[in-house]
Amino acid sequence: MRGLAALAVVGYHFYTGMNSVYKRPDNLNFPVFYGYLGVYLFFMISGYVIFMTLEKTKSWKDFVISRFSRLYPAYWAALLLTLLFIAAYPLSELTHFTSRDIAFNFSMLQGFFDFKHIDGVYWTLTVELAFYLLMLILYLSKQLKNIEIIGFLWLLVLNLADHFNFQQTNILGKILLLDYWQWFFAGILFYKLRSARSLKYHLLIAFCLATQLRESVSFSLSIAFVSVLFFSVFYLLAFGRLAFLNKKILVFFGTISYCLYLTHHNIGLITISYLHQIGWSQVFIAVSYFAVILSIAAALTYLVERPALRAIRKELAK
Repeated sequence: MRGLAALAVVGYHFYTGMNSVYKRPDNLNFPVFYGYLGVYLFFMISGYVIFMTLEKTKSWKDFVISRFSRLYPAYWAALLLTLLFIAAYPLSELTHFTSRDIAFNFSMLQGFFDFKHIDGVYWTLTVELAFYLLMLILYLSKQLKNIEIIGFLWLLVLNLADHFNFQQTNILGKILLLDYWQWFFAGILFYKLRSARSLKYHLLIAFCLATQLRESVSFSLSIAFVSVLFFSVFYLLAFGRLAFLNKKILVFFGTISYCLYLTHHNIGLITISYLHQIGWSQVFIAVSYFAVILSIAAALTYLVERPALRAIRKELAK
């Protein structure tokens, strides 16, 4: 599922990148145009996996180091590589940042303090970090057992935030996930539904979906449709109906999905722009785009992310 979500986002940015270079309108009603919604599938997967992880975690230190080793080494490598590409082939839309922006990007905290992301896709890392922090607080306060009640009340706050004109874009709104809690909470509920077929989980999942649909319909019926699709896919997961996705190619894309997500956007756009400038055809540009970003993602995964993860966790074990 993570592999499919990554491919959806990559497809969207390839589509918009080609439109940008070839000066085509990017509001065409084309299915891949909604690929950016794959990030919401990532959020549901995070809710599912992180809650599962915390249930099996013996110490908060284990969780923190586990998340650090998973996120930061690959992120730092991707950030450096992106900066190198931008320096080698600067595009006006990619170079409007300061040295302070770069410094804060290395912390991964730039989104909380309104510094510019070196790559626009990094905005989701702010959301993920906020979720990890909130779940860590619940773990330390021994409140994970009350996640259904807490999550329900959280959804109520989220639905009332617009009514009271609460600023969801300030730092508190970002930490409280007032725009995205319904996705993470749904992932948690689907995890719990696998082991307990309780009516309360179905009702809470319906509340999560209703919350998302309330926001989606005002933007686009297509977004609402995709939201329903994601929830349906997770129902299939909870009831063990997705075994057919366990294919080597999809597992491979899932394995490299984090590095692929981190590197595909700016590097991909630079690749498209450069090859267009030197006169390559659209077909060769498309083939080269996917060859470049998949090769980079695989290299970072197997040469940086996985070795760093093993080394850091080995030290933790000591």
